[in-house]
Amino acid sequence: MGVEGKLTLNICRPNSAKKKLPVMVYLHGGGFQIGNTEEWLGNKFCEMVQAVHVGIEFRKGALGFNPLPSLHTGDAEENSGNYALLDIITALHWIQRNIESFGGDPENVTISGLSSGGRAAVLMMICPLARGLFHKVIAFSAGLTLAVPEPSQKVFAQRFARLAVEDGLRNTQDEVEKWLLSEAADDRKTARAWLMGLSEERVISLFPVAGGRMVAFPHFFLDGTVLPKEGFDTLHWNQAPLMAFCSSDEFSLFTGVDPWFRQRQKANPADQALPGDKALSTKYGSLFFAYFSSHQMAKHLYPHLNTPIYIGRFNYGHDAKHFSEEFVRRYGAVHGVYLPFLSDQLQIHFQ
Repeated sequence: MGVEGKLTLNICRPNSAKKKLPVMVYLHGGGFQIGNTEEWLGNKFCEMVQAVHVGIEFRKGALGFNPLPSLHTGDAEENSGNYALLDIITALHWIQRNIESFGGDPENVTISGLSSGGRAAVLMMICPLARGLFHKVIAFSAGLTLAVPEPSQKVFAQRFARLAVEDGLRNTQDEVEKWLLSEAADDRKTARAWLMGLSEERVISLFPVAGGRMVAFPHFFLDGTVLPKEGFDTLHWNQAPLMAFCSSDEFSLFTGVDPWFRQRQKANPADQALPGDKALSTKYGSLFFAYFSSHQMAKHLYPHLNTPIYIGRFNYGHDAKHFSEEFVRRYGAVHGVYLPFLSDQLQIHFQ
């Protein structure tokens, strides 16, 4: 889970004296709530393709995204609530200043990411603060998702109100929500002081892992500074070639951890219809996910880009001729299947 004080970079380069190497920046997945750069370490990759690999850590959960007005300081970037994106942008600036010391070429930077990290990589194409900081984009199982600040503020106020009631700051949930959303100077001052004094453990506990559901954990706020208010319909793009990948059975991961299926299996382990229902969910969920993370993305971005867009589908694990029928039915070409081919550090444990 995300914690403060962990904003670091993992950097790998080939064991040689080569310079002007291409730079691959990686943003890990986890819905901006969990995970870290160890999802893809670059030791194998940098030697295999002769590139510098940079994994970026960023703040997560309500430490990485928080649109509450009581946190507004008057600084446009700080007011955005997009703290995790500011972490990524800061890291990209650092790469521009320092990557030559690692043999990297600051004029040949590819930003890539898996799942939520892929969504963030695509977002850099519309982020004014990221202009000139990268030159190509690779998005693994990504998509186009954004959040409007005002409705998101209400979601965050509802969550944080629970802690304020626990601390006796107000008598009821409604009173605390009004206080957290208040534009009055005194309310903002006292609410900010309370918010800044909360432990990271309490803050993280407010948002259980949402599995990328924007309703449960809104993020990527259209604030007008970090992200344009018009979102992907902006006229100002950071032009870059884009590769967008999906895998054939993306949804098997989400079906496998879904509480509804787990509760159903616990209630009736002999439920003979359960495997078929899971397979149906995986099949059509994966088709929607594939459309969302490749074709829909390309269709929406095409009118705005004067650079190539490539889309592809990864099928490893999908073919029963090379895997057991049970493996294909339960997992197939699972969400994140690309990573074992890029890193010899990753281990996937199927359960």
